[in-house]
Amino acid sequence: MKDVLLTRYSLLPFLYTLFHRAHLQGDTVARPLFFEFPWDVATWELDRQFLWGRSLLVTPVLEPGVDSVTGYIPQGTWYDFYTSLDTFEKGNYSYVMFNVTQNIFTSTVLHASTEATKVTIGTLSIFGVQKPPSKVLLNGQEKPFSYLDNQVLTVSDLGMSLSQGFSLQWL
Repeated sequence: MKDVLLTRYSLLPFLYTLFHRAHLQGDTVARPLFFEFPWDVATWELDRQFLWGRSLLVTPVLEPGVDSVTGYIPQGTWYDFYTSLDTFEKGNYSYVMFNVTQNIFTSTVLHASTEATKVTIGTLSIFGVQKPPSKVLLNGQEKPFSYLDNQVLTVSDLGMSLSQGFSLQWL
């Protein structure tokens, strides 16, 4: 439920922009797929999918007790909403795996674009840390941190490049 609410709130600025454009220019907020893909005959009768604006394809679950659906994706370049991954065709993407096991957070770079060297990780918050740690190590070096009663460990001023893997351990 928490993930759903976070997604909802992350989309509010996008929706507010769509409503603003609808008010000023008469654009649609929600539209059928055939508005954007009129040449694709398969979109003409789709009534269980829609677009928010021109760019966000929504395939909702409409029946109770169902937790997954299958939708139609028209031809084009699409991005995964949750990962923001671009297509792999041009190799202009970064693919970083994050993992937490036994009080160790690891970042493993599987592929890094040149853009990844320009992105730094400044702050890392880890939720669900059950006990306050006595110290935190970033690649073996001690780092200052804060711990809140709601089990959130926050380490600031990391300055780690997204293109380099790292390890963060709390003891």
